[in-house]
Amino acid sequence: MPGLAIQMVRSKLGLREIVLEFAAESSDRMDRMADAARLVAVLAFTGTARHFVQYRDAAAPFGYDATNLQATDATLALLPQSLFRRLTTSIGK
Repeated sequence: MPGLAIQMVRSKLGLREIVLEFAAESSDRMDRMADAARLVAVLAFTGTARHFVQYRDAAAPFGYDATNLQATDATLALLPQSLFRRLTTSIGK
């Protein structure tokens, strides 16, 4: 996959985690990657720059939206569920 970057990162708790970063390019690609992630009990996130929210799933088929972005000096900020809300309908419906 062109543009794939793999990073080892540490969480605030000091746990090592692996981050795969790649261009979304299409919802089909993201759906396949999110499905593969769920098979191994991993969460998929989507976003730009440094703020990311969980990618859509069965609980939120239209995805999630950030309700509050907090300033951070972290290179990567995965927003916890307390800071985002489920989108229950598509825009315009």
